[in-house]
Amino acid sequence: MIESIERINHNVNHDTHYTQNVKHQSANLRNIKNADSCIFIDSCIFITALISEEHIYQLKI
Repeated sequence: MIESIERINHNVNHDTHYTQNVKHQSANLRNIKNADSCIFIDSCIFITALISEEHIYQLKI
């Protein structure tokens, strides 16, 4: 089935938005890793950021 241009554009915009969110989460993780004063890291945020880094890696392949 051939998708309409509008649907393709919607999918591309969604993927672009998602990718930007993943990049921001990855940057946040790097900031946490680099913060000398950061002793405790919320496990949910940490795991989410690690998963996001994996998504970026997969998107680059």
